[in-house]
This record gives sequence, C-alpha cells and structure tokens, in this order.
Amino acid sequence: SSDGQNLLRVHLILHWPHCDPNISWMECEEEEERLPQYVKDAGPPPHLNPNAWKDSWRALEELYLQDRRHQRARHLYENVPSVPSNPRIQIESIGVSNFDVKEMKS
Repeated sequence: SSDGQNLLRVHLILHWPHCDPNISWMECEEEEERLPQYVKDAGPPPHLNPNAWKDSWRALEELYLQDRRHQRARHLYENVPSVPSNPRIQIESIGVSNFDVKEMKS
C-alpha cells in the first residue's frame, strides 16, 4: 500500500448454503466426524439445520463491519508514531455462491 504497510486484501465467501447429503462428494456426515472436538462442541452439525448458513452470514457481516470501523479509526491515527504499523488483513468483500434465490430470501 502507499503507506508502506503490507496489506492482504481478503474476499470471504460462503461457498454452499449447507452440506447436501444428496450430493455424494459432499460426504456431510463423514466430514463432520473428522472435525476436531472443539469444533463439534460449538454446536450441532450444520447439515442438520438448513438455516445454519444464516449464522455464518451474520458472522461475516460483523467481521466486515468491524474491519470497516477499524479502517476508519486507523485513518485518524495514521500519522501518530506510537501506533504500530503492523502488516494487516483488510476484508474487501463478503459474498455467497451456489445459493438460489429462494434460499437467499428465506
């Protein structure tokens, strides 16, 4: 970037609304079984809840908004020498793929 920082611009995407057991290569149950216990402890398997993606989307929205707020605050202090100028990640966008309109409106 122009201020000499190392900046990694990231685009986050929810690739599928849910694991579909009707698609053989998705291996929903097998994938869940391979997860570390701390991930399993976070909640029920998403493939058992067709609306689980909504919580993931809300989390992405919050990350995106926090990043935007952080960028505005960082701009206020960009010339203050006591604020470290560490390499950072910037969330450029969030999005979805493999969703149909019905899922998006639900």
